Amino acid sequence: GTIHSMVINSTNISSLFYGLNPGQQKTLAIVPKCTSVLSMIGSLYVICNVLSRENSPHRCGQNGSSYTNLLLGLSVADLIASIGIFLSTWPIPKDNIYSDYIWGDDWGNQTTCNAQGFIIQLGCLASIMYTSSLSLHFLLGIRCKWLPSQLKKIDPIIQLA
Repeated sequence: GTIHSMVINSTNISSLFYGLNPGQQKTLAIVPKCTSVLSMIGSLYVICNVLSRENSPHRCGQNGSSYTNLLLGLSVADLIASIGIFLSTWPIPKDNIYSDYIWGDDWGNQTTCNAQGFIIQLGCLASIMYTSSLSLHFLLGIRCKWLPSQLKKIDPIIQLA
């Protein structure tokens, strides 16, 4: 019963696309481009800010603080995911079963679609991991009152997570 209702078959997925007029299809293809550009601008700002600070250890080739390392990693991961999301419907193969319902899917092929999926998954999973690591960093620093020297000792472990 419940397991069967959780399974999504192709009929349920295709019904998501039925009934969309061309304007709605364009909106679903264009809105992710707009929001991902905003995300890319924000991520690039953080990356440039961390790397260009006058006293930034990253600028001198040294390791920065745990916090800046995690923030830099999170921003890079978000930039990667935003690039994949920006591509929106472009990488979708033109000969897919939803061609009549998806606007802007006439440039891609299976390889571009797979690459986009990989980029989005990589960026999103890395963002989740870096966000979790930042949360742990703040928990240890604020709640457990760890000193920066103590946080620095576990930095390699947190970076691997």
